[in-house]
Formats: sequence, C-alpha cells, structure tokens
Amino acid sequence: RITELEMQALKAQINPHFIFNCLNSIKGFIYDRDYKQADKYLDKFAELMRSTIDNSDAALISLKDEINYLDNYLQLEKLRFDEKFDYSITASPDIDKENVFLPAMLLQPFVENAIRHGIRFLEDKKGSITISTTIKNDLLVCEIDDNGIGRKRAAALKSSQHIEYQSRGMSISKRRADLYLIKQEIVDKNDANGNGCGTKIIIKIPITLKP
Repeated sequence: RITELEMQALKAQINPHFIFNCLNSIKGFIYDRDYKQADKYLDKFAELMRSTIDNSDAALISLKDEINYLDNYLQLEKLRFDEKFDYSITASPDIDKENVFLPAMLLQPFVENAIRHGIRFLEDKKGSITISTTIKNDLLVCEIDDNGIGRKRAAALKSSQHIEYQSRGMSISKRRADLYLIKQEIVDKNDANGNGCGTKIIIKIPITLKP
C-alpha cells in the first residue's frame, strides 16, 4: 500500500498542466528573443524532471535532496510568475541534512498551494515564502510560511473563478502523512484588522524514518 501511494504521489507532483505552463513560459522567452532566460528556465526544468525521475525509486529521501528539489521548483515558479515573490529555504545548523529522511517530495504540494492559492493573488505587495526546518523532541519540524491572501479569501476566489486544475497532491500528502505518523498543523495569519495575511503550515516528521 505504501509503494502504491508513493507512486501516486510522485505522479501527482509534476502534473501535465505544470509541464504545459513550463513549456509555454520557455516558448514566451524565445518569442521575446530573451534567449538567456529561456536557457536558464530550460536548465531548471530539466533539473526538476531529473530529480523527479531519481526520486521515483525512493520512498524516503534525505532532507538535503528535498531542499534541492524545492529550490529548483521555486526557481521555476519564480521565473514563471515574473518575480512576483521571493523565497528562502533554511535548515537549522544542528541538522545533518544527508542523514535525516522524509517521504520523497512531501513538502512540494504545500509550497504549490502557497503560490497557487495565496501568493499569486497579491496585488499591493510582493509575495514571500519562507521554508525552515528544525529538530525538536525527536521530530523534524518543517514550516512553510507565506504572506499570501489567506485561506478564507482564497476559498472565496476558488468558488468564483475558473480553476486551472484540481491537484491531487494535497490529498495524497495527507494519506502519506497518516502512514508515516506525520503530524500537520495549519495556522491562519491575520493582520491587526483581522484580515488574512498568509498561512503557515507546520509539519512534524519522526526523525526515526530511514530508507
């Protein structure tokens, strides 16, 4: 059952719509004769595809590999959304990133959600996504923090606007989390006026996981 879920999850991460958008962006750079950006985008796209293939044989991967994957994914999305957001990925210095493991590409759907439902609708400020990892009480604690429009407003937009596609990544991530005893917490951030100003996802993974 775990193997089946792993394969479903990996297929859900890089969906046809995302690939179509990437190729469309490359086409746009070429059309505008921005060959330098086209070359950069194509290199990152190839790296992401290669990582997906490499990870498809592994149920668990190192934190180092997960961070590299997220970095490539975010660089692509940042280019695609015309520098609409900045991001940072940090790991506590006491973490041995090569020997701490988590389910392959577990975090990507949460990052995708932060961009798709929060960041891309910002109008009066630049988006920001902060991904951090620490170890507390024998748990790898991963936090994905964004300054998007918040879940309440995103839900309203989702019901009133055309949805590009319905990703299965989140539902599969939840099933995988249950199998690996991973805990998830969602914190809705609000400003002084009570308006949504982002979302923080906290994911707690047992450090006992080994491939």
